[in-house]
Amino acid sequence: METRNSAVRKKARKDKGGVIYLSRVPRGFEEQEMKVFFTQFGKVTRLNLARSEKTGRTKHFAFVEFANEDVARKAAEAMNDYIIYEHIMKCKFIENEFVKPSMFHHKQFIGSHVTARRIAQAKLTKKRTTAQDLKRKSRLLKRQIKREKKLSVPKISTLDNKKKAKKAPKPAVPKISTMNNKKKAKKAPKPAVPKKNVVKKK
Repeated sequence: METRNSAVRKKARKDKGGVIYLSRVPRGFEEQEMKVFFTQFGKVTRLNLARSEKTGRTKHFAFVEFANEDVARKAAEAMNDYIIYEHIMKCKFIENEFVKPSMFHHKQFIGSHVTARRIAQAKLTKKRTTAQDLKRKSRLLKRQIKREKKLSVPKISTLDNKKKAKKAPKPAVPKISTMNNKKKAKKAPKPAVPKKNVVKKK
């Protein structure tokens, strides 16, 4: 027979949510597809697909929170090493003590994501204070002055540079005639050796 405390604990455990971590998430498997896919396991309360703030492209990892912890464990076990879009996706369950609010700090609604166009548009249409506006104008003015200085400097013709770059002529070296060298190279005459008187035997 179950006591009242055990029943309350079971109910609290059932109501406790669970978070799973997905890695190697392929392109094309985004927020909308994730919500539809993971809803077959149970109710999805939060979902965050990490994206680049500059480009809006995915970083290939995500966090999914289920309303029930047991459902999250089953989903993590079923989805680990699951092949989707020709990619082996990794999945593991995160214990509640390791779950951090920063995992869902983007506060994105399921199915929405930030694109590069939206980021650029937000920067251009952002309301600036007078100090920020003056700083921006001074920065643009400095760039313009630098460009004008570069354009105002006269260009030196390349022909003058080539003439200056020419090497100085080498000093003339007097050539020694080869005839004198040949005469000097002639061998000296051999000294005459006196002939010995040979006495003939009778």
